[in-house]
Amino acid sequence: TSGLSFAFAPSVLLGSYPLLLVIQTVAISLTALSLYYVGSRILGNAYAGLVVALSFLISFAVAGVNWFDLHYEAFFIPLFVSGYALTISGRNRTGYTLLALSGLANFPFMIFPAFFALQSLVYRRWHSYTMVGPMWKPAPRSYDLILLGVAFAVLVSSYVELSTVGPNLSGFLHTTGAGGPGISADARLETIFFLVGPFAFLPLLSPRWALYLVPWFFVVLTSPATFYQYPGLFFTQYSAAIIPFLFMGTID
Repeated sequence: TSGLSFAFAPSVLLGSYPLLLVIQTVAISLTALSLYYVGSRILGNAYAGLVVALSFLISFAVAGVNWFDLHYEAFFIPLFVSGYALTISGRNRTGYTLLALSGLANFPFMIFPAFFALQSLVYRRWHSYTMVGPMWKPAPRSYDLILLGVAFAVLVSSYVELSTVGPNLSGFLHTTGAGGPGISADARLETIFFLVGPFAFLPLLSPRWALYLVPWFFVVLTSPATFYQYPGLFFTQYSAAIIPFLFMGTID
């Protein structure tokens, strides 16, 4: 169960499923504003930031996440990207809160805020200044340690819950709920191509965000479930776990 279900429970009282879809669509669309800020800030060019933002709005992968259904995973995209945008603008308290909330979208999404906290600690140890530019002061180390602690607690509790009432981690990643004949290596590589190809493979070269692609590529390359493969992947919510890092990996 998504940790966000408690946060969105009051919205169910509205009694309008189409309205909930509108809320989801608006939340996803607002991610473009955060990407515009991140792109403009890091690239130092407002036009480049605008191109990234517009590309997000017309991305077929993003459209698939919002494909006529309500998914908690969809909210991972605006929460994580907005959280990162706030951290580089110096609003660390709100930014780290959104990063933590993004990890509650579903299991095991919390690994991404954990990656962020670990990276921040490593950069702080080996670099005398910023990950984004000399004008940005990183958050206090305590923020990263708290985020890391929250991520660890959520991941462990979620794993225990899955092991008790459902599949373990291996079963979760290798579910055959939508399985079929064996998936060929060519089909798996084709999926990765359609994920990173539209970005000119730049996310694979990103020193900051390439790490975040690894968990998803592992699932694509090992899972027998067809909904993790092209074209089904682009009609489900599962690509939400990689979309933010494709765009931010293109920027930075």
